[in-house]
Amino acid sequence: MKVLVQTSAPPKTRRRLADVLKLKDVGASPYGSTVQKTLLACPREYGLRYHAGLHPEFVNDALSAGWLWHYCLQRYYEEIQKAQRTSNAKQNTPEYLWGGAKAGLAVAYRVVETVESEPGYDEVAADVRRMLDQYFEVYSDRDRWRIVAVEETIIYRGVIDYSTRLDLLVEDLERGGLWIVEHKSARMVTSELLDNYQLDLQILGQVWLLKHCVDLARYPHFGGVKINIVTKHKTPQVVRIDVAPSNAHLQAFYDAQVQWKHVKGVMRTLGWPRSLGHCAGYARGYSRCQFFDVCHGHPQLGVVEWSSGDPPYGFLRNVP
Repeated sequence: MKVLVQTSAPPKTRRRLADVLKLKDVGASPYGSTVQKTLLACPREYGLRYHAGLHPEFVNDALSAGWLWHYCLQRYYEEIQKAQRTSNAKQNTPEYLWGGAKAGLAVAYRVVETVESEPGYDEVAADVRRMLDQYFEVYSDRDRWRIVAVEETIIYRGVIDYSTRLDLLVEDLERGGLWIVEHKSARMVTSELLDNYQLDLQILGQVWLLKHCVDLARYPHFGGVKINIVTKHKTPQVVRIDVAPSNAHLQAFYDAQVQWKHVKGVMRTLGWPRSLGHCAGYARGYSRCQFFDVCHGHPQLGVVEWSSGDPPYGFLRNVP
């Protein structure tokens, strides 16, 4: 069936950030928390994104800022790691720890400058610049880390299928231990947000995968995950908490993954039903689903119909 429909008024037009920076956007890790959280939010959304292959042509400011924030920190820590690998200085000396900081700062801010010159990204670039300013003021000469890996993807296939992309893996030369560092941007920091990370799907998945796919005997003892949060306030808040899931937490993660794999099979058999009530409002953090117009404008069309022919207006197909 050929589908060619304009679902709403044309979206704002601007280039995707990956195109602005001349990068290949590889998207979320293939079996990770982002993919699974989509299934949990609404099976129809999951089917449209990962089976029909649709995704919005226009990416909203919140997602764009989060993506840019992660990429700037990736480039910064890549320069730190590069300098450490070629340094002749002793570990835990300023020359070793921060020898690449100047180059890292220059690269991170060049990325922001490139985005600032792109039409349509004024607010996104301003938010990320403020976040970087505050982050580097607090941490640029404080973290005594040996950078082990930057943007490392781990994939496990077996009874469960799961993957993750680690923002940063470090050896803490001050406190000791091997740590995952997970960069987060947030509108605000609340106790509910901080308390949730101990049983957060993404965090549990990262630790479970590291313990099952990496030979940790080659490294210092594993400490846990450092949640590295910066808010988007005019004067950003900088918060970092350590999380160390227990074996019981990790077993709960594994059990849930086995169960949800069966649930996904049922949802596929049922044709990816809609979770009506999860389209907008409270369940969406007072936003709305990326496929809101598709479902509301064409309630009679399912994933099968949207899987062939032209994508709905404002969407692309099979582009990460």
